[in-house]
Amino acid sequence: MTFLQIDNLTTKFGNTTVLDSLNLNVEAGSLVSVLGPSGCGKSTLLRSIAGFVPPVSGTIRIAGKLMSVSSVLVPPEKRNIGYVPQEGALFPHLTVEKNISFGLKNDSENKDRVSEILKIVGLVGFEKRMPSQLSGGQQFRVAIARALAPKPALVLLDEPFAALDAELRDDLRVEVKHILTQTNATAILVTHDREEALVMADYVAAMKNGRIIQFGTPHEVYNSPVQPDVALSTGDSIVIPAIKDGKGKVFTIFDESTPENGVQGEVVIRPEEISITADVNNFNATIIEIEYFGHDALVYLEMKKDLKSRISSRISAPIEFKVGQKVLAKHAAQLRWFSKN
Repeated sequence: MTFLQIDNLTTKFGNTTVLDSLNLNVEAGSLVSVLGPSGCGKSTLLRSIAGFVPPVSGTIRIAGKLMSVSSVLVPPEKRNIGYVPQEGALFPHLTVEKNISFGLKNDSENKDRVSEILKIVGLVGFEKRMPSQLSGGQQFRVAIARALAPKPALVLLDEPFAALDAELRDDLRVEVKHILTQTNATAILVTHDREEALVMADYVAAMKNGRIIQFGTPHEVYNSPVQPDVALSTGDSIVIPAIKDGKGKVFTIFDESTPENGVQGEVVIRPEEISITADVNNFNATIIEIEYFGHDALVYLEMKKDLKSRISSRISAPIEFKVGQKVLAKHAAQLRWFSKN
């Protein structure tokens, strides 16, 4: 069932269009990650949903109720939305308990709700501590708890992990997804971190120039991008020239020959789709660089057919290749073809 419905939403700051006839539907109980480069309008989308930014045109509905239109704007405090800004933004002069209860209205039920939410986020016993006495991860859990305490209809997370170190960020991704699932929350996560978007979300909304250009499961968006830009934003990608002949067959630098006539285009491939084997007699590439990560490596290749094309292959450890070695490179997955027209 559609819980959040955004139709043709346009938002401007002065003469600059930030959201351009944007459409988005979010199912109840799902977590949607909005993924895109800086400046594409991700945070403005969240702020528009929260009621902080009025639309020029278009509508926002939550649970079927009209929240935003050019002539009507339901105030943020009446939208029943939990908001987790960047870096958490805890009140430094309030205890953990008072930070969490800040948005609660019924004093008689506050203590029980705070105790319940502290248990969910794993901070029982921290009620009287000040934010300055907490680690970065604990502060983040308090920010999540504060957003969830009023039992919001929708939770918005605006790049919440951006200020955390890599190890803590990885741990908290799992915890936050578990917490949101446990509370059956409908949530939207804004991020420019492709791994974060794919790992946490039920659905990914790829955003560009103020519009959602693709919406689907992480698997769909990663494996079947509608544009090369989407492929690049969701993982390591290689874009190489290609030609499609009259029968629809696509030829690339991995093929021994290419047709003289055909439709010019490009294909997007992933490094993990390229296999390499040592072959001094039947090679088509030379290893020019190896980036070693322990569990795997990116092996960069100079293709014999096109010395300007830099191709990378992701291979699992142990790594038995060396720079300068001649290899046979093969692409063993479906080609993602895009016409230049």
